[in-house]
Parts: sequence; structure tokens; C-alpha cells
Amino acid sequence: AFRFEERAKEPDSRVFVFDFDGTITGAPEQLSRLAMGLKALGDTVIVLTGSEEPRATLIKQLSGFGFPYDELIQYVDDSTDGLDRAEYLKQRGAWGAFDNRVDRAVVFADICPVFYLVTKPDGERSPGVKSDAKAAAAALTKA
Repeated sequence: AFRFEERAKEPDSRVFVFDFDGTITGAPEQLSRLAMGLKALGDTVIVLTGSEEPRATLIKQLSGFGFPYDELIQYVDDSTDGLDRAEYLKQRGAWGAFDNRVDRAVVFADICPVFYLVTKPDGERSPGVKSDAKAAAAALTKA
């Protein structure tokens, strides 16, 4: 059986940023497991959200999911299409980002080398997810 052990942060540790609404809430069991693995490697896990929920509510939900994190950042999104979020990624030196909005991949591409798209399982996806993904991919290849 696998044995989990605490380790000191490695000098080459990385920063991973997770969106909350629609990302962590969309796959809490899977992403909590990934975050635990990242933490075990000594990486920093940040939850970055534009959620207007009270902070105590978000903390309670994260705890209920068993989602480990080093920092919870709430910011006012104001429909910036990810530009404000990208600035936080840059400030924190993000190496990987998890989000449920494919359109943010274009904004994150120059800042964060790895972007993981989290979508709902087949049959539960919004009708525009395929077209959004194709448009974002086309924009990335033009850049």
C-alpha cells in the first residue's frame, strides 16, 4: 500500500492554481486527490476564485471536499475575461492552472506553461463546450 509522508519543500517546487466554481466544485473528489499529490511533492496549491460567497463558506466547502491548499484568493472578477486572474497567476509564479473555462487558456498561455481544462462528464456538458474549445485552440495556434 502507498504510504503518505510529509516532506520538506523541494527547491524545485511548483505553484498550481485551481479555480473554485465549476472546477473544484465540478470534480471535488478528483481534484482533491490531485492537490494532495501535489502537496506531497512539496508544491504550493492556491485556490483562486471570483466567487462572491463569504470566505468562511468557501473554506468550509474546501474542507468538506478534503481539498488541501496553501492560499485562498478571492478577487472581484468584474468580467475581465480572465485578465485579472492572469495577473494573479503571474504574481504567484504559477506553473500549472486548473480551470473550467476553456477561453481562459488563451489568456493564461503566456503566463502559465500548463493549463488543465476541467469539464463535466459526457452528457452533462454545456452545448457550447466543443465550439468554445475549438475557438480557443484556433486562437492559440494563431498566437
